[in-house]
Parts: sequence; C-alpha cells; structure tokens
Amino acid sequence: TNRAETDALFEKRRVMEMNYMEARQEREANYQKELNELRTKDAEDYNQLKIKLETDIQTLEQQLEEMRATYQLNTEKLEYNYRVLTERDMENSATLGQQKRKLARLKDSLSTLTAKYHNTDTKYKQENMELTEEYRRITRQYKDLQSKFRHFEIADNKKYYAIWEMHKEEVLGMVDKLLAAGKVIQTQQLGNEWEAPDPEVFEFHGAGAASHASSDLSLNQVPQAAEDTAKPGGGKSDAGEEPIKRSVVFDSKVRYMLELLSAEAGFLVDPKVKELEEVDSEQAAVQRANSILKSLNVETDTDLRALVKCFYDKVDDDEEDAFALERAADDDAKRRCLGLLVKPDQVVRTIRRFVDDRNAEAGEDVSQKQTKRKKRDDQLDEEQRASDARREQDRREEIKYWERLANIVPDSTVRTWEALEQALTKYNVVLTHRAEAIDEVSSLRQQNEELKALLSQYLSSQTVQDLIVPPIEATAIP
Repeated sequence: TNRAETDALFEKRRVMEMNYMEARQEREANYQKELNELRTKDAEDYNQLKIKLETDIQTLEQQLEEMRATYQLNTEKLEYNYRVLTERDMENSATLGQQKRKLARLKDSLSTLTAKYHNTDTKYKQENMELTEEYRRITRQYKDLQSKFRHFEIADNKKYYAIWEMHKEEVLGMVDKLLAAGKVIQTQQLGNEWEAPDPEVFEFHGAGAASHASSDLSLNQVPQAAEDTAKPGGGKSDAGEEPIKRSVVFDSKVRYMLELLSAEAGFLVDPKVKELEEVDSEQAAVQRANSILKSLNVETDTDLRALVKCFYDKVDDDEEDAFALERAADDDAKRRCLGLLVKPDQVVRTIRRFVDDRNAEAGEDVSQKQTKRKKRDDQLDEEQRASDARREQDRREEIKYWERLANIVPDSTVRTWEALEQALTKYNVVLTHRAEAIDEVSSLRQQNEELKALLSQYLSSQTVQDLIVPPIEATAIP
C-alpha cells in the first residue's frame, strides 16, 4: 500500500511537472512572439523617424541656401541704393547752391519791386484817403437821410394806425352795446329768437394792423436789408427767374462760405472796405461780403447758388439738414452737418475754378443784357403797380369794413324797433296814468282809515256815553 501511494504521488508529481513544463513553454513562446512584434514595430518607427529627419534636414538646407541668396540680393540692393542716395545728395547739394544764388537774385528783385511798390502805394494811398473821406461823408449823409425817412414813416404809420385802432375799439364797443340791446329787444320785448350777425362782418381783409406791425419793425430790419444788399443783385434774381427760397440752412451755408472766403482770400476785399472796418464795425462783415461777391462778379441768385455749389455737396436743403443744424453744438459741427467740402487751403483753387467756369459760360451779348434789364425794369414797374393796387384795395376794404360796422343792424330791424318804440311810448303813458290812479286810490284809502279811527275814538269817549241820546242811537238806521 505504501508503494502504491508512493507511485501515485510520483505519478502526480510527474503530471504536475509536465503541466508546468507545457505552461512554461507556452509562456515562453508568447513572450518570444511579443518580443519579435515589438522589435518589428520599433524598427519600422525608427525607419520612419529617420526618413522624416533626413527630409527635414534637406528642407532646412534648401531654406538656408535660399536665405543666403536673399541676403546676397538684399546686400546688393542696399549697396546700390546707398550709391544712388550718395549721388542724389551730391545733386541736391548742387541744386541747393543754385537755388541759394537764385534766391539772392530774387531778393534783389524783391527789394527793387518793394521800393517801387512803396512809392506807388504812397501815391495811391493819399488818393484813397481822399476818396474814403468823401465816401464816409456821403455815407453819413445817406444814413442820416435814411434814418429820418424811416423815423417819419414809422411815426406817420403809428399815428395813423393808432387812430385807426382807437376808432375800431370805440366802434366795436358801440356795436357790442347795440347787439346786446338788440338781443334784449328781440328776446324780451318781441319774443323772437335772436340771431347773431355773421362773424364775417367783424373781419377785416385788408392790411390793417399787420401793416402797422411791419412798419414798427422796419428799424429792426435794417441789418437784414444791409445783408440783402450784400447779396448779389440786392437779393433779386434774373429776369424771368424765380427768386431762391431762402432758408436757415441756406443762409448758414452762405455765411460760413463768406467767412471762409474772407479769412483765406482776403485779396478779394476792397482796400476801401478794410479802411471802413475801423469806422463802422457793425457793417464791417456785410461790407466785406459785398466786396468779395462784387470781386467774384456774383450779381444774381443764380450766381450765388453756383458759388455755394462749389463749396458744399448740395445746395438744396431739407428738414433733416435743419434739424441737424439746430442740434449742432459749435461752428465746426455746423460746418460738418452742412456738408462743407472745401478745406481752407483749397479756397483759392475753388474760386479760381469758379471764375474759369463763369468765363467759359459767358456767352451773352449786349442785346440780351439789355433785354434782361428791360425785363427787370418792367417787372419793377409791375410790382409798383401791384403795390399801388394792393394799397387801393386795402383802402376799399377799410371803407367796406366801416360800412359793415355802421350797418350792423338792417333797415327792417330798425323800422321794427321804431314801431316798437312808438308802442312802448303809448304803453308807458298808460302805465303812468295807471300809476297816478293807484297813488290816488291809496291816498283815499289812507284818509278813510284815518276817518274811521277818529270816529271810533269819538264814539268810545266818556263824554259821548254821558249824553241822554248818544249819537250812535240818533244815527242808527231803523
């Protein structure tokens, strides 16, 4: 039995050893297989990395060669540019010397011309002073005459329309009283329905107080009139053309344009005007603007419109421009919102282009100018006739207005009131007699009451009671 157990144990050991050997061989075979796979994979990765690095080395070598070539080319360019700049500097030095010599010659010429200018300026300045003094004297006389004319015109208009308004208020007060009395008569006396007169009767369709107001404002409008005279043609357009409808935006464009011309193109201003600036500062800007427009030969609204078009992107304005102009905080913002295209250094070129265009378009002969002048004269005559007609129409309207107020009550109503007056007069007489009769009856009643009181007092007295035959028994009725 022990031997059998020993053999069994050895057999079991042998089987276990065989299993272990097989498992070990299998593990070794797997390990060997994995090692071979790893070697193969590492060899492939190594080859790929080697190829990539060799490719990168070749690329970098090519880039290095290209950079060397670029460097060489830039070096040659810089050397060439240096030689060119050196030669140009030498040329500029020579030109500078030549220009200095030319400047010296020009300075000599300038000195000669300056001396000649001073001589000529002294000669004409004396003449200018004499003419300026004469112009000032005439201007003062004209202003005095104009002021007197305006004063007397305003005084006459004020006096006339003050009397007119005073009479109007007085008449309207009387009309109000008359209408109130008519309403009482119609409703209370006649028992009819009262109808108010047509409001058209109280309306005045003429100039009336509006003319008076415009006359009062004439003195305040003098600066505006001066600006109108500064505008081309005194604010009048060519014959046959409609005047430009002035707006706040358009006037602002013209004002900023004239300020720019006055600042950058002062040579357009007449020297006489420059002398006058110290005398009359209020009209200085207007006179400068007038002189500039006169120098540019701007005489009509069409010419002014063409000049404005050269300075702004558009001439016509709309509500958006007006709204933007109102919201602008300062002058620069206003210029931007107005669309100013010309910079200060471009003013001279702009006015030169404007003058060239005007000269190119000047194809009008003398006969056409005379025709236009005749049309303007006819237009002025027509306006004068129209003004006279309007004045006559206002006078007729005033007459009709006063007649309407005077005849506010129709004749039929007046006749009715007269008949009513007669009837009420008779009725008043009857009422007067009745009042007198009533007073007489009241007096008799009072006397009767007094007699009754005396009689009662007499009958009730003690003396009467002591009589043998009292009066009451003697007067008793059987």
